[in-house]
Amino acid sequence: MSWSANWRGWWTYWSADKPDAALHYDLRGDTTMTSWLKTPLANMGWWDGVDPEDPDGIESANEALFDLVADGAGIEEGDRVLDAGAGFGTNAIRIAERHGVRVTGVNVSKVQTDIAIRLIHEAGHEDQIELLVADATQLPLPSETVDRVVSVEAAFHFDDRALFFSEALRVLVPGGRLSLVDLVPLPPTGPVARAAAKLLSRSLAIPTGNFYTIDEYTRLVEQSGFIDVSAESIHDRTYRPFRHWVWKTVFRQMRGKHPAFAIPSMVYLFYPVDYVRLTASKPPTEVT
Repeated sequence: MSWSANWRGWWTYWSADKPDAALHYDLRGDTTMTSWLKTPLANMGWWDGVDPEDPDGIESANEALFDLVADGAGIEEGDRVLDAGAGFGTNAIRIAERHGVRVTGVNVSKVQTDIAIRLIHEAGHEDQIELLVADATQLPLPSETVDRVVSVEAAFHFDDRALFFSEALRVLVPGGRLSLVDLVPLPPTGPVARAAAKLLSRSLAIPTGNFYTIDEYTRLVEQSGFIDVSAESIHDRTYRPFRHWVWKTVFRQMRGKHPAFAIPSMVYLFYPVDYVRLTASKPPTEVT
């Protein structure tokens, strides 16, 4: 995409009535935080035992985050796994390599999905992983056809999360598991915070209806029909060290990024957010 066309695309994105995650990521293309690393990485990571002073540490932190979510799902041999918000396919590849299972990934961005297909082919997992350009709030899958649903830092994009929780419940088999981690922007208080929330909403494609606390997050999952819901804030082991890493690498990260995305998106380093790890189960049998 030419520079002028890219500007026109960002103008379309910013002038729309609400954020469009598909257009947002299509415009970003292969741009990630880590242009100097081989693997495209776009998550905040799990930093236990990883030094945020290390510019390359984000790679290990991302792999650890993927493993945290997969382990929370309790993936077993023969399981069918859905990755909701599959990004560049890196989480799906990790699951395929660690667990030897089949993974279906959904992503609203065709550009990211095309890149993910190439990476999956290069990793030799095209027989295990299927990618669909689809909305996680309207999953193109039959009911009760998935054993595990995982999602890594994607649900904050979904319009809205409650619809995703209902869809996840629908496609899971009885007794199936949901496991995710997610950024949780907190509700704004006061005019300055409300202005910052609007900027955060548009710059990172977060629907304004997704700004609430982890307690509200948990309530929505329970209302959708899940049981055994467990939610905890892991902010201090994800977002906080990630933010430290960002400041250490900020100039390196800016290379090649479009200013219409890069500059406004920095608001997430200041706006109050939490970060949740959540697991839940579909009841073993349908309640009638």
